[in-house]
Amino acid sequence: RILFYGGGAYIGGMERVLLTLMSGLQAQGHAVKMICSGWNDGVFPGMLREAGVPFAAVKLGRLTRVVPHLVDGLRNLPRAAMELRREAAEFAPDVVVHIDIRASLSALPFLPGGVCHIMHAHNMPGTDFERPFAKYYLKHMDGFIGVSGFVAKRLVEKVGADRVCFVHNGIEKDTRWATAPNDTGRLRFGIVGQILPSKRHMTYFDAISRLDAEYRRRAEFIVVGRDDGAEVQHLRSECKRLGIDHDVAWLGWKSGKTDIYGDLDVIVAPSLNDAFGMVVLEAALFGIPSVLANSGGFPEVVKPGETGLLFEPDDAAGLASIMRDLIDDRAKVTAMGAAARKFVSETFDAETICRRFAAEVQRIVSAKQLLQARA
Repeated sequence: RILFYGGGAYIGGMERVLLTLMSGLQAQGHAVKMICSGWNDGVFPGMLREAGVPFAAVKLGRLTRVVPHLVDGLRNLPRAAMELRREAAEFAPDVVVHIDIRASLSALPFLPGGVCHIMHAHNMPGTDFERPFAKYYLKHMDGFIGVSGFVAKRLVEKVGADRVCFVHNGIEKDTRWATAPNDTGRLRFGIVGQILPSKRHMTYFDAISRLDAEYRRRAEFIVVGRDDGAEVQHLRSECKRLGIDHDVAWLGWKSGKTDIYGDLDVIVAPSLNDAFGMVVLEAALFGIPSVLANSGGFPEVVKPGETGLLFEPDDAAGLASIMRDLIDDRAKVTAMGAAARKFVSETFDAETICRRFAAEVQRIVSAKQLLQARA
């Protein structure tokens, strides 16, 4: 019986991964329940309900320096604590899987103490692990499961090797996924996801500016992501400065996979230290290859030269060179896309990944039981 705690305020990559994982574990006979954030827009609870995953939304606040959020969290704390304690008692989990160190800090006193506690690390361990309160949290974790070898390596640096392992994220295969016919004759590049400094959109734009007019006429350059906020305004200004503002199409955010990937030929991901790279898996099932920064978990989700291509982080010139080659060689794009679909379908199949996750959870539980028996 596995209780997942944290996340769900909005739909991001982590929430989609968790939904696939919980649905898969449930299908394999494990009892699963989700305690998600009570501060949500209703989308994630709706997806959980549709998938048949039991859940409760609890307004248990995170530690934050944003005063209004802190006050709201403290005001809801008594009721939320009782709700969390009741939900956990009724479900009676064998394992609690935590997905956010800051959210779990306020929840730990109200979760069962005698069961196995595991952190499922979806992001690169950062400064949260170095703050004073982290010691309290970390000592209550019986194990850590990273979503990539990259994350696991960083976890080892923080907590030691004896409690750390990793299981890649999985994705459900859907034979209905397909790219739209490209009748324009122009190769469609796209960068997909949150628009943040760490995603390095400027590397993408800098690379586009390094292409001469002929190459830019033979390609389309697309941005999919929420088209608002200070970072977007900064990037739009930079595109204008670089003289490529008329070459870049800002499509805003799209929720459907076909809406996102159906009109793309190549995914570009210049991000630094991405924990995994779910966008690569999603694109691959549409037969779309990826061009990725050689950083974070990205090297783990491609076969360089076969299913995608790597360039050095922040190397706009290197990215531009790859883009030129692909514009000139559409057959290579098609071949890499087909190879990417096969590789991802075979390597990151959700059913197989769920079994691996369950096996690692059982290993951690058994190790805890052995330690208890020796005590």
